[in-house]
Amino acid sequence: NHLYVMGVLYSQAIKGQGPIDQKIIQMVLDSLDRERTYKDIEINMRGIGKVDVTIYKNPYSSLHEYWMYCPQVFHEAYPGNAGDDFRAVQTLLYRKVVLRFIKDLYQNNQIRGKLLFSTSEVNTTLVIPAVINDEYKDDPIFKDLFVHHYNHTVVPEAIAHYPYYMFEPLRISEEFRTVIHDGIIDLIKLTGSVSNVITFCSTRHTQIGRDTIYREFAHKIKED
Repeated sequence: NHLYVMGVLYSQAIKGQGPIDQKIIQMVLDSLDRERTYKDIEINMRGIGKVDVTIYKNPYSSLHEYWMYCPQVFHEAYPGNAGDDFRAVQTLLYRKVVLRFIKDLYQNNQIRGKLLFSTSEVNTTLVIPAVINDEYKDDPIFKDLFVHHYNHTVVPEAIAHYPYYMFEPLRISEEFRTVIHDGIIDLIKLTGSVSNVITFCSTRHTQIGRDTIYREFAHKIKED
């Protein structure tokens, strides 16, 4: 009863698998309950101005399982290569929707108390309130936040990074400027900086993460 999950419905293609039959997308939407729509969310990047995002709930799940749907932005998972700046646009919208939704849940007395964020992969790092200078960064709801990061892969090609020039447009907080190096925004370093604990998929995976990818943050790595 305390676990809320928010995923993304990608509307046009699966990475490396080509277009999705739109009948399947419609079948998925029809199987979910429409929860609410947030209109005119401002992005103003990469040709995306304002967008509407609809949140659906899975009535068959034992969790509070939600899915966001916005074909203009969430057309494909992991578009382009690992450094494609449209991935940053997708994650920024994810942040705006998730944090607004959590605030709505608070105001409706559906959730209370200390929040634990469990983020999956570095591409979700922007959802952590402290990362971006906006209305959520210093919101009292997120004041006492615990962040768990779950890493799925140690393959460099699958670990996203953003081009350095996205730092200001994304409004990433100045205290994280050190994550810029070699022309990129290092999401591994950013994730390690804002996480309280980092976990992996197996004993061997944990070992690789501690010894190589997250070596700088080895003291935060736990095995469960």
